Amino acid sequence: MQLESTIDLDDHPDSVEGAYEILRDIRKKELKVVDDDFERRQKRTQSFHDYIQRQLDHPAQVLPELIQNADDIKSCNTVEIELTDDTLRIRNDGRPMKSEEVDTLCAAGESTKQDPEYIGHFGLGFKSVFSISDSPRVRSGYFHFEFDSDRLTVPEIHDVSTPVKGTEIELPLKEDLSSERREQLQDRLDEVHRLLTYLRNISQIEITQEGETTVYRRESDSESPERIIYKDDEVLERRLVFTTDDKPSGEAFEQLAEKRQIDDEETVRESPVSVTLSFEVDDSHRPCSKAEDCYLFNFLPTDERSGFPFDVHADFLLEPNRRELAWKDGPYNQWLLNRVGDTYRKVIKYYRGHDETTTGHLLLLPSQSHGLDHTEVAKESVLRALSEEASIPGQDGDYHRANAIVVPTFHVESVFTKPDVRHLLNQAVEYPAKSIDEPLLDTLLERGLIEEVSVESLLKRSESSAREDFSEASTAHLLAFAAALWEYWKDEYRNLSTFSNKKDARDEFKRIVEETPLIPLENGDRIAISAVDDGPLLPPKQNREAYDIFEDEFQLVQVDSAAIPEEYPENAADIVKTARKFYSNVLEIETVGAEVVLKDVVAAAFENVETTDDDTLDTFLEYIFSNKSRWSTAKRHVDLKFRMRSDANKPVYQDPNSTDIFLPDVYCDPQGQGTASGYSLEDVLEGLDATFVS
Repeated sequence: MQLESTIDLDDHPDSVEGAYEILRDIRKKELKVVDDDFERRQKRTQSFHDYIQRQLDHPAQVLPELIQNADDIKSCNTVEIELTDDTLRIRNDGRPMKSEEVDTLCAAGESTKQDPEYIGHFGLGFKSVFSISDSPRVRSGYFHFEFDSDRLTVPEIHDVSTPVKGTEIELPLKEDLSSERREQLQDRLDEVHRLLTYLRNISQIEITQEGETTVYRRESDSESPERIIYKDDEVLERRLVFTTDDKPSGEAFEQLAEKRQIDDEETVRESPVSVTLSFEVDDSHRPCSKAEDCYLFNFLPTDERSGFPFDVHADFLLEPNRRELAWKDGPYNQWLLNRVGDTYRKVIKYYRGHDETTTGHLLLLPSQSHGLDHTEVAKESVLRALSEEASIPGQDGDYHRANAIVVPTFHVESVFTKPDVRHLLNQAVEYPAKSIDEPLLDTLLERGLIEEVSVESLLKRSESSAREDFSEASTAHLLAFAAALWEYWKDEYRNLSTFSNKKDARDEFKRIVEETPLIPLENGDRIAISAVDDGPLLPPKQNREAYDIFEDEFQLVQVDSAAIPEEYPENAADIVKTARKFYSNVLEIETVGAEVVLKDVVAAAFENVETTDDDTLDTFLEYIFSNKSRWSTAKRHVDLKFRMRSDANKPVYQDPNSTDIFLPDVYCDPQGQGTASGYSLEDVLEGLDATFVS
């Protein structure tokens, strides 16, 4: 990596002599600061040394800082890292250091890169090398110098025979470097390839240990969020990466400026800070990361899980070990976490832009098992983004906001069309796309992002004016709906205990169905049970024709399987059978029968014979005496009278219990021979405390 030709670079010396002069001037300036007896300057120098010891004295910081410094050079593509028993070397192929950068590298607490995302290109971050080395050496172009741990800012100048292309940092390891620190360094080296996802310019990292070299390479396209990481030309992982930039302000910026010791606040205030999400995907870009494997990153992972099935990379304020967030609930780190939702919106838009409705972004929901209290703000921001964006694919092939997606229960879907549901809810409604599998659908429901609509919730949420439109529904529709309501009622409310907390909900549900015109009548009307004084009756399951004579006396519910078209998904007889249960058990509609007819109709007619015509009374008598059990029932409810011929040849009605009645033979149907003019004498006489003269 050495050049044989002269380096031509602005603000870099063009000769060994020029580099020597620059380093000599820097050394003289720094010695003056270090050796100054002025108390204020001594305190500042000591403060700088204390900061290095407190914030940067950790092996975990060395590799991220030096690689990050290299990545800040646009011409840098490759970094080589070599670790032996006694030395760590890091080389990059970018441009050599500028004179200003060398000056900053030596200065106490200065930086050439006024960007809150970077501690500084060869600025403060470089000082982390003293955690593992007492005499770090730097070669860059014509510059060649080293430092001593006793004088962190004073360069010792070395001779240069040949200029170096790029920059090489050589760190002879401390002789007393503990095994723990060596292990911490090795841990970072083992995962340093994970930096490639987030580096802007470096696309290749070569790691050499024990004579073996492993090459990690990133392949990316500026037009795509995909990053493919190769290990020795084999695909190691495929990731999608999304980034947003924003500027911290208020308390967030104040904390950043304080903790990073930023002097030029006005310049840095205008520098945006990135928040990046990345997750592993398969060949079709379907996410396959798991929440238990995803962390918060600041170039390299911390030990803190992100709380999502994706990594979150940002310039978090970290503890010196770079494994934990510092000031976790402080305004700056919380500001960064809150911005996770903004970046997630980019993920939504990416998947929404596919040709087919995809659900990749929905596989990245916040974990309920992983993440810490201080990451809750990130989870809330992602759920907020999901709610506000058109993020849920619908059956119509488009994406919709979450509050427009409803999941119909089987009963709702079997009874109502989508326009019906839309009308009842008085809002835009779409059903989820079939591409959303059942586990994902359950997750969306559990998180409250979308809701399931049952027949009960549909009715309760609808306006009474919308429910009035049931009066225009077909008989088949109403019967199918009644059947669905029964199935729901049976599951939810039929067997409630005395102390059940669902009683109020049940009573409210019942009130609503009683006020809704769900009852189709045989005369074509549709009524609500609460809207009529004399309620309708259900026809008998058999011998319906026996009650034709009473069609003007009762309103009968039309529960006839003939009203159900063949194309209905369920068997017509089953729909009618189940609908009858709803009308009977929930709306408490009685079934018409002999007792009801005799008690409510026939008895009233015979009590008012003067206002009832003879044909009607004859018909009622025929109904009674044509069936022995009816006559038995009639005796309990009907004050029966027989029509007599008066002297004036006008019909009068007499109670056979109080008047002797002459019954001509022609009046009777002897032995049930079925003459048209009579009744069965046996039936007439049975049970009457009366005297008949024949």
